[in-house]
Amino acid sequence: MLPPINYVLFSLLTFFVVGSSSEEIELTIPDGTLIGRVRYDHFGKEFYSFQSIPFAKPPVGHLRFKDPVENEPWLGIRDATQDVPQCVQISGLNIVGQEDCLYLNVDTPNLHKNESNLLPVIVFIHGGGFTSGSARDVIYGPEFLITEDIVLVKLNYRLNMFGFFSLDDPSFGAPGNAGLKDQRLGLEWVQKNIEYFGGDPDQVTIYGQSAGSASVHLHVLSPQSKGLFSKAIMQSGVATSPTTTGVRNNGLYLAQVLGVTTDDDTEMFLTLQYLPPQFIIQGFLLLSQIYPMRFNIPIVEKHKETAFLPDNPLKILREGNYNKVPMMIGYTDAEGIFYEQSIRNLTGESQPVTDFFAFVPNELGILPGTPEALELAEEIKEFYQGGVEISPDYMLPSINIITDTMFAFPARRAAVEHVKNNEYPVYFYRFSADTELNVVKRMDSISMEFLGAAHADDIGYLFKTVISPEILNGSVEDIALQRVNGIWGSFAKYSHPLIEGDRWEPVVDGVLNYMDIGTYRDISGVNPDEERMGFWLDIFERFGVL
Repeated sequence: MLPPINYVLFSLLTFFVVGSSSEEIELTIPDGTLIGRVRYDHFGKEFYSFQSIPFAKPPVGHLRFKDPVENEPWLGIRDATQDVPQCVQISGLNIVGQEDCLYLNVDTPNLHKNESNLLPVIVFIHGGGFTSGSARDVIYGPEFLITEDIVLVKLNYRLNMFGFFSLDDPSFGAPGNAGLKDQRLGLEWVQKNIEYFGGDPDQVTIYGQSAGSASVHLHVLSPQSKGLFSKAIMQSGVATSPTTTGVRNNGLYLAQVLGVTTDDDTEMFLTLQYLPPQFIIQGFLLLSQIYPMRFNIPIVEKHKETAFLPDNPLKILREGNYNKVPMMIGYTDAEGIFYEQSIRNLTGESQPVTDFFAFVPNELGILPGTPEALELAEEIKEFYQGGVEISPDYMLPSINIITDTMFAFPARRAAVEHVKNNEYPVYFYRFSADTELNVVKRMDSISMEFLGAAHADDIGYLFKTVISPEILNGSVEDIALQRVNGIWGSFAKYSHPLIEGDRWEPVVDGVLNYMDIGTYRDISGVNPDEERMGFWLDIFERFGVL
């Protein structure tokens, strides 16, 4: 998929704030009392931060791999001044994080529970290929986006095999997509609690980047997420990408590679539930090496009546049986830079594309090694590479083909399909801004040689990261940052992204209107990257799957 970079209503508990002028602040919600802290946004204005709020019981022991269970109220006062932990994952060569990780952060500029003055809410879902990442401030600091007078929620969800383990036998209660159901439970928590933080539960925008963006799209398509949000922003990832759905019943594979051999399936499941978490991670790594299949991403569940994802995402979209809301969908103009950089960091040098058939979507139904496959691979190679010999010094064709097949074309396709049966507007964009805020390109000098915005470069304009540069008043970074936050904030408030000096037209049937979000200004247009998108449109039409 996309790579890296409970509730018990106590009516007697009421909202109150004390010591608003101090660095700590107290807030009572139905689950108990929180101690948060006062922080300062990009412009030096106060906002209130409450971190590591539990929204589910720790998914450990007999709850491992299962659907999340809503948390219970706590006794006493809970410290909410420390950032959320990471869920168990691989970081470099190390296993980091903890299983008890289902917590969320809430940042708000308004702690006055007044129904006439509630603020729009943005719930952010982080990326990381469903394998890594977290809602932590080190990447997703709230100081930029909170300036838009919105309430910001960032939530954790289980990753890799912990979040996407599945067994078809319903008696085990582990049908798959637990990580997505974690997100859904977080959205339910928002509906029940966000008013206590000054947020409007009727104005909730779900927003994600990369795998988080694909997650947002899956919530749009899932019958289980109905009524939990009113708008959706998909930033570099959609559920209809060719690499979004994975292998069902993967728990059997995990038991096999870990040597959990028994004729008793119940014993097998219990053994897997109580193994140390590092064993599960090691098993996942073995699976990735032994089988060329996807084990750590969402699946179409077997039992449709209880499924989060009951059918193929594209089929759900085309049938029109989904949660219809205003949407904003887009991609960066040079997504592939991130992948070029990642491969170079792993191998020590750039690796040009040599297998062009690898970019042919499975849905075209072409078997590898056949004359038809070889012919199509050569056609793709000729289009992207031409007569130029790709080398480690000439990586632009590789960057373009990754951008187009993994992000741009799937995003375009999703937008066009939604417009056919969604009565709400769908806004499309391409992000091309290129400044010191491009966080991925700033990681090394070679990436800076390429023009445009890499995958995840747009994060630096919406969140303060650990490597964010000092931003001088009036600088190109300052102006671009305010423009970008204004777009995201206005969509959350008004269901329409606002820009200066131009009107952003939604996509209409047959016309792909879009906005190019650039370094110095935003420019409207039709059909971004038209020649390259036309190439893939022709291929899909030729094989009758468009």
